[in-house]
Amino acid sequence: MIVIGASALVDYGEAHPQAGPGLRALNALLRQASWGTRGELARDCGAVARFVSEDAVALALPHVGCSVTFRVNFELGVIRITAVAALNEEDAT
Repeated sequence: MIVIGASALVDYGEAHPQAGPGLRALNALLRQASWGTRGELARDCGAVARFVSEDAVALALPHVGCSVTFRVNFELGVIRITAVAALNEEDAT
């Protein structure tokens, strides 16, 4: 997939060094993904993914200490990262 907004991952990782390695791994995973449907994304990331709308996904990453929200255009194979934020208790559940 094409990842737009990966700089948000880099910026968060620089501000929170403990999150850097996990966010770099997430970036690599997103770039290598070939999801064509929501179902495929759910199959691969269901344990940490929460669909907040038809095309928006929030990934809770407790081992990294943050959540990453992004939109997916399955038809075009594009992910647009919209937010990276500190994980709160609601995101972890």
